[in-house]
Amino acid sequence: MSRKKKVIGHCQICGLEKPLSFEHIPPKSAFNEAPALLHLTSVEHLSSLPPGTTPYPSDPILFKHGFGAYTLCGECNNFTGGTYAGYYVDFVKQIYNSVESRRKEIDEKTVQLAVTIRPARVLKQIITMFASVYSATGKIFGRDFPELKHILLKKDAYLLPSNHAFYAYLLAGGSARFVASALPIFGKEPSLELLNEIKKRMAEGKTVSEFAFGFLGFVWARGTETIQLVDQTGFLTKINHWIKIDEKTTLTLNLPLLEAFPPHLPLQYSNK
Repeated sequence: MSRKKKVIGHCQICGLEKPLSFEHIPPKSAFNEAPALLHLTSVEHLSSLPPGTTPYPSDPILFKHGFGAYTLCGECNNFTGGTYAGYYVDFVKQIYNSVESRRKEIDEKTVQLAVTIRPARVLKQIITMFASVYSATGKIFGRDFPELKHILLKKDAYLLPSNHAFYAYLLAGGSARFVASALPIFGKEPSLELLNEIKKRMAEGKTVSEFAFGFLGFVWARGTETIQLVDQTGFLTKINHWIKIDEKTTLTLNLPLLEAFPPHLPLQYSNK
């Protein structure tokens, strides 16, 4: 994919139709500059599949200069990149150095790490990346979630609505995962009743997004019911409280070490 071509479209954050710039997901300096071969499959109606089956992933797409897409206008890309991305890159490098120095020792399911970061800005960069991932739905993040748009465009906005939750985990090798919108349906057989429930929850936006790349994965859950379902899995570490800490702080993180498998299905993991 060439980053020099001219692309006109609606910016995922401000919602305006403008020339779009190439947004690396995650930022280029966060180990996302090498060629990447990825499967990108949007899976929304997982429960409509026969029991014991999974959808086939799409044909792989080659990203010559790291994974990303034309999703943000130049103004939004420059603002979020200049305000949040550097803090995220520093966070990623601290995680990387800590994991690499202990790689031979790590055999547990949860890894404890200490990082010194500005948590609010790291979380806002994570939300920015989800805004770009959300473009695969064909809808516009900033229009569907004006409360999150406000958080991204106001660097001193520190109130995260209770109907949104963000989670993190360590990716234990394997494939990357990018899912724009899906429903967390666990332990239910396909039925007309379930189909009606799916349609209702999709219309209400009670879905999840997930992306995992390199050695970190993140989940964004929307709606109280969906958040409760994700919480009940017990897999992930919630990071909502980061939004209230906009000063350099040392945090002790307990991150689950998970393999995102199958790579095209959200919230499906096998332990390392």
